[in-house]
Amino acid sequence: MLNYISTGVIILFSAISVYLYSMMPPQMLTHWNFYGQADGYSDKVWGMFLLPAVTLAIFLLAFCFSKYSSHKKKIKKFVKYYDGLVLSLVLFFNYLFSLVLLNNLGYSVNMNRFVPIGLGLLIFYFGAVFLQSKHDWFLSGSSKIFSETEWNKISYLGGILLMVSGGVNILGSWWPRQALFFVLIPVVIAGLITIIYAVPFLGKKKRRT
Repeated sequence: MLNYISTGVIILFSAISVYLYSMMPPQMLTHWNFYGQADGYSDKVWGMFLLPAVTLAIFLLAFCFSKYSSHKKKIKKFVKYYDGLVLSLVLFFNYLFSLVLLNNLGYSVNMNRFVPIGLGLLIFYFGAVFLQSKHDWFLSGSSKIFSETEWNKISYLGGILLMVSGGVNILGSWWPRQALFFVLIPVVIAGLITIIYAVPFLGKKKRRT
């Protein structure tokens, strides 16, 4: 079901690209610096089709990986979450594409206000999935390193911290000039704390066996 939604979103935004192509300037605004200032342009062919193409590539790679890779049996254990992660990426990239289109259609959209909202929601969802992850999921890579109890502790802490980081990202949209700090620092801190917390568990499973 989620794959159908992802497919529908990709088709919709591909159609929007074609429809709006003639309305775009020859050189499209496609890059903003950390302060939200426009500082980069691209030919409209790249501006209109690069992000949709990247989104399609991510979707196809993820789909083929889940169907034809050696991990496909393990993916079936959490296919709902896997497809949800793919859908969240599809929605995020098309959200970014929408912001680019609006800016090039003459609307003044503050990227430092709106990008953190989309990124925050994405990180929050990744945190929610990490919170639910099990130690025998291939993406955790933990079944040979951590016991089930240890992984549950790690995934709980890491998931909560990522969800909090996502919330901080969204709050950062109210202070666009400081968006860089709200976007990067919380995620880095969440990752470091989780890694530091997990280190003492490394090797314990092997020693017990």
